[in-house]
Amino acid sequence: MKLSIVDLLQPPFGLGLFVDTIPAAGINLLPDVPDSMLPSIPSSVRNILAALSVEELHMAHDEQAIVYFGKVQVLGDGLVENAPVYKAPSGHFIEPGDLGFQFRVTFPRLGSASLSTSVNALSSDADASDLKTMLNRLGGSGAGSIPSDFPGKNFRIELLFNSIILHLPKDDYLPAKLAADGWLERDTTLDEVTIHLPKIAMVITQNADDYGETDVSFDGWGISSMDDQFDKAAGELITMKPALCLHSSNVVGFGLEKIVLDVSKDFTPTEILEKNFGVGDEFKGLWMPQVRFFLAPHGLKGMAFDTWGENLLIDFDQGLSGEIGAELVNNTNRAPLEVDVTFYEGKARKTPTKKDKDTVANNNKRPVRAL
Repeated sequence: MKLSIVDLLQPPFGLGLFVDTIPAAGINLLPDVPDSMLPSIPSSVRNILAALSVEELHMAHDEQAIVYFGKVQVLGDGLVENAPVYKAPSGHFIEPGDLGFQFRVTFPRLGSASLSTSVNALSSDADASDLKTMLNRLGGSGAGSIPSDFPGKNFRIELLFNSIILHLPKDDYLPAKLAADGWLERDTTLDEVTIHLPKIAMVITQNADDYGETDVSFDGWGISSMDDQFDKAAGELITMKPALCLHSSNVVGFGLEKIVLDVSKDFTPTEILEKNFGVGDEFKGLWMPQVRFFLAPHGLKGMAFDTWGENLLIDFDQGLSGEIGAELVNNTNRAPLEVDVTFYEGKARKTPTKKDKDTVANNNKRPVRAL
């Protein structure tokens, strides 16, 4: 059986959210719901949510809560049969299949007191009595009813949105690797270059048995799991795969493995601490494991400028540290690069005299004076 996110959200707290039209009389029977809330939601919202399919779904429970967790993907395989279809051609800058999120929905096993009051106020006819009996068997809403499966209003939704993947045009930006002679060349084992933006974590909670007490908060970024230790002000900012890229013109290339940003006063990502830079949780700044810029102008005839940095740590308090280099590489018949030094005295050109190392060594010898 296929399952969409609509099916997952509807029973606990949808309350008709995914119904096109709701009679006003029906809204009035829902306790504490503002009269203008549900009718104002267009059916297009339901259609968008229907494009989100639940690809993985797991459940766990104890006496305190019931937890559903899994993965959702845009236009995935788990769409309901009659879901609207949004098609996009492949090769776009952003692919719909890359979009999705991990979720964890927690429902406390504590019945809603306001719902229980409304149920008890129902008429005493046979149908209402059967409904009351059935709900009471689910646990009621009193303190002694835990664990309860009586309907409730409180929930906690944790969302970890996938890293948005930007697909660079394949005809212009080519995966690259570093050749033995330092030249940047095409890596034929890879198909494309992608840039990954950070994962975003959000938390939505509803407490106090009140539809009006819903809170949405940003909870972190640049993490891989909802169970990771993280801080709202620190995480992986951007990554590039592969770490080297060459433009199709073979003139310009660049490299960027990733950028990690930390603006937290008392937390530093584990991957920075493990590098033993001598910083602790007080560190605030940027870390770039690998950066590179490659330029091979046509006028240089087989030569290129190559600048690079390794483990660049930009401490907002202490400054920059890391390994930085620049070189001029030669790609003409893979020949070694020779450099001639020329001096000028005014306008007169002075070429240094070349001497072999033995002559230089003999000239540097000094007589030893006997004492």
